[in-house]
Amino acid sequence: MPLSIGTNLPPLDGATEWLDGPVAINALQGRPTLVQFWAVSCPICKINMPSLLNFLETYRYQGLQLLSIHRPRMEADMDVEQ
Repeated sequence: MPLSIGTNLPPLDGATEWLDGPVAINALQGRPTLVQFWAVSCPICKINMPSLLNFLETYRYQGLQLLSIHRPRMEADMDVEQ
């Protein structure tokens, strides 16, 4: 399901593990939020990560927040240490 500007964020209750603590959708409301889906095994994700972090740093002080969701593509992506 593609998310576009103005689309409500789907529930996050399917998350199995939170690395920086659980996120409540209502805590994200009122500020622009970039939702990024990525996977450890995704080469494009790795290539784009520096640009994404630069974008976030540029606009963080204007209220931008990032919700980064790891979506495993294969069993090896389940290794939390990676």
